[in-house]
Amino acid sequence: MIAAGVPISRVSSRVSSSLILGLLLLLRLGPLFADDLPAPVRNTLSKSGIPAESLSVYIKQIGAPKPLLAYRGDVSRNPASVMKVVTTFAALDILGPVYQWQTRVYRDGPLADGRLRGNLILQGGGDPNLFVEDFWRMLHALRDRGVVDIDGDLIIDRSYFDGRSIDAQPLDANRYHAYNTAPDAMLVNFGATRFVLLPEKNRVRLFADPPSATLIIDNRVRPANGACRGARNRLHFEVVSQSPVTTVRFAGKYPWRCGEYTLTRAVIPQEQYVYGVFRALWEEMGGTLKGRGRIGATPEHAVLLLDHGSRPLTETIKSINKFSNNTMARQLLLTLAAEHFARAGTPAAGAAVIADWLQQREVSMPLLSIDNGSGLSRKARLSARGLGSLLEAAYRSPFSAEFMASLPLAGIDGTMRKRFVGEPLEGRLRMKTGLLNGVRAGAGYLMKRDGKTYVVVMLQNHPGVHNGVGTQVQNVLLRWLYDNH
Repeated sequence: MIAAGVPISRVSSRVSSSLILGLLLLLRLGPLFADDLPAPVRNTLSKSGIPAESLSVYIKQIGAPKPLLAYRGDVSRNPASVMKVVTTFAALDILGPVYQWQTRVYRDGPLADGRLRGNLILQGGGDPNLFVEDFWRMLHALRDRGVVDIDGDLIIDRSYFDGRSIDAQPLDANRYHAYNTAPDAMLVNFGATRFVLLPEKNRVRLFADPPSATLIIDNRVRPANGACRGARNRLHFEVVSQSPVTTVRFAGKYPWRCGEYTLTRAVIPQEQYVYGVFRALWEEMGGTLKGRGRIGATPEHAVLLLDHGSRPLTETIKSINKFSNNTMARQLLLTLAAEHFARAGTPAAGAAVIADWLQQREVSMPLLSIDNGSGLSRKARLSARGLGSLLEAAYRSPFSAEFMASLPLAGIDGTMRKRFVGEPLEGRLRMKTGLLNGVRAGAGYLMKRDGKTYVVVMLQNHPGVHNGVGTQVQNVLLRWLYDNH
C-alpha cells in the first residue's frame, strides 16, 4: 500500500533505485543459490580456451539449507587424488583414529641358545607405515627375544591381501618411481631404495640405502671437472635385470662440484626387497640366515615371537592427504576389506565396504566408482555434489578434527604449501588436491574470518587443465568466494 500524500513518481523512483542497487549487488556477488559460474571464473576459462562445461563446482556453507553454487554438480568426473578424501574419511570413521596395523613374526621350529632350528615367518598385516627404521627396530626387538642364528628359510606371508586382485601395472612410463608401487600385505619402505652418489677426488662412490642382499649396483659413473649445471640430468640409470637378484647400472660423467646426489627408485620386486633388506640388516646385527627367502603361509602350529603395531591411523591419513601418497591409500582400501570380511582384502571388497558405510551414514554419492582408493586411475569417478555431501558429513563427525587436520593447509604444508602464500586464504583453506593428465581437482573447507565455513569441491576434466590452467581456475574461484561471501 502507498502511504497517503506520497506522490506516485517519488515511490516509483525509490523502487527503481532499490532495484538497481539490488541488481548491482547481485552482479558484484555473483550467483546466489545458482547453477552458473561466477563471471571471473567464466572469463578465466574463456581466455584459456577451456570450455566451462569441463568444470564442476559445488560450494555450500556449513548449516545452510541450499548450496551457494552447484554448477554441473551431478556430472560424473575423474577426481584424481581427491578420491583419497573418500577413502581416508571412511577408514577414519570405520576403523577409528587409533587403529593400528599388526606385523607379526613367528617361528616354526625350536629356539634355544640363540639358534632357531627352523623357519622364521614374517606375517604382513598391510602396514603402510613400515619404513626402514621401523623394520630395523622390529629386527632388534627380535634379537632381544633371543633369535640370532636362523637355520631355515625366511617365509614372507602376504596373505592378508589378495595379490591376484591387485593391479600392479604402473599408470605411466615412470614404472620405477615409488608412487607406482603396488600394495602389498608385507610392504617395507614402499619397496624404495635411495641411491646416493658421493663424488670424491678420483671416483664417484655409489651406495644404496637401505642395503639389500638382492641388489647389485654396476657403478660406471666417472668423476669430471666443470660446472654442475644439468649434469645430474645427464646421468644414465638403467635396471639391467631383476632375477634372481636386481642389477642396476649407473653411467655417465658427474662433476665433483655437484656434491652429493640422491635418487630414490622402487626397482626391486617386493618379495626380493623384504628378503634382501632383512638379510642385510640381520647380518649387520651379527645374525645369520642359512636359508633363502620365499613366499608362504604361516603354519597353524607356528609360535608367535613378536607383534609389531604400526603408527596410528590418524598419522597415516595425514601422509595420504597432505602428500597424496597413492600406495598408502591403496593399502587402506584393502585393509577395510580385510578387516570387514575377515579374509584376504581386495579392492572390490573395499569399495563395497565404503558403499555400505555411505548408505548407513545416509550420504548420497550415486556416481561414486572406486577402483583402488587412491585416485591414481582413469576409471575412478564421483560428482561434485556427492563429494560435497561427504565433506559436510565429515565436518559434523566426532572425528572432524582428525580428518580436517589431515588436509593440506594453504600456504603452509602438503600439496598446498606454495599456494596463496601471504594472501588472506593462507591458513584458512584446507584442500585436498588432485592432478592427472587432463584432470585438475580440489576439495575441502574454506574458513572465513567471520566464522563462516564453506565446503568447496572443484572437479575439472579436459585436455591441458593439468598444465596450470586448472590451478588458475581454482584460484580465481576461491578468491571470489573469500572476497564476496
